Amino acid sequence: MNYHGWIPRSRVFWGKLAAFWNEYCSRKSNIILVVCGSAASYMLNKLIRDRGPLHGRITAKLSMSQFNLHSTKVLLKSKGWQLSNKAITNIYMALGGVAKYLISLKNDLTPSQAIQELCFSKDALLKDEYKTLFHSLFRDASTYYSIMNVLSRRWQGLTREEVANKTGLSRGYITIALEELVASGFISKRPFFNQKTKECCS
Repeated sequence: MNYHGWIPRSRVFWGKLAAFWNEYCSRKSNIILVVCGSAASYMLNKLIRDRGPLHGRITAKLSMSQFNLHSTKVLLKSKGWQLSNKAITNIYMALGGVAKYLISLKNDLTPSQAIQELCFSKDALLKDEYKTLFHSLFRDASTYYSIMNVLSRRWQGLTREEVANKTGLSRGYITIALEELVASGFISKRPFFNQKTKECCS
């Protein structure tokens, strides 16, 4: 029996990539390997925390984040929008600095109309985007979705223990899930002010 067929394809790929890098690329000074991915859990588990052949091979990590307010203004202007700073701020508050969402706005409408069409029309691009994102980024999407729902109900954030209690999930599982949500840009981690413990709120 050919047991090779039972090995997940991703494991085969990473194994072959590691072998190619170790046997050939590592000996060359003019080769740079850049690995990009939007699924934070996959990048963390398969590459950054790899315990196999790729362990210790990463020389730099570059986290991609959404545009800030100024970059959003520049992008909208490049797409033909002639808007006041207040209008640009309103768009930013509604959509954030995600380029895909910003370039999807129709500039022949007012900002309010464009956001309405993008989010709430019958076939709106962003109508089911929130849930779709979780399914594309996380294997157990419903769990991550429930964590986000718990966190969104409180402005000042929750500790890891509080999230675990409110979701009924184990503290260990919560730790992994929160790290992946932070890496994906859904939440941020902040230590308590003037407190020496490692407990943080998200």
